[in-house]
Amino acid sequence: SAAGSKKVANSAALFKELRAKYSPLTGSKVDLEKVLINWTNSPGFPVINVTRNYKTGKVNITQTRFLLKANETQKQTYYVPFNYAQQPDNFKDVSVTGWLTPDKPLVDYDAKLKDKQWVVFNKEHF
Repeated sequence: SAAGSKKVANSAALFKELRAKYSPLTGSKVDLEKVLINWTNSPGFPVINVTRNYKTGKVNITQTRFLLKANETQKQTYYVPFNYAQQPDNFKDVSVTGWLTPDKPLVDYDAKLKDKQWVVFNKEHF
């Protein structure tokens, strides 16, 4: 019986079970195990920075580690899912639009933003 079992769980077993139960992460080819290892083994959490180009509708998305003291520096980066909504969009749909990866920012990401409308990234996460 499971209650009497003396087996020890580890992260590899957990990730194997999660992969068996869930389809690949929406919006990318990001590996679930890599995401979970990155988040469980990394200190802190990310701050997402979005720079918008009003002429092209594209954005640059970067990340930095949140630090209480602005003069500190940290190179820690994360796998970060993101989503966004423009003025008329559904604000309640929080499905993943894309991913930042630890190795590079997103440059000229074509968000197809309209210049006269506001946009909110990572909606419903404040």
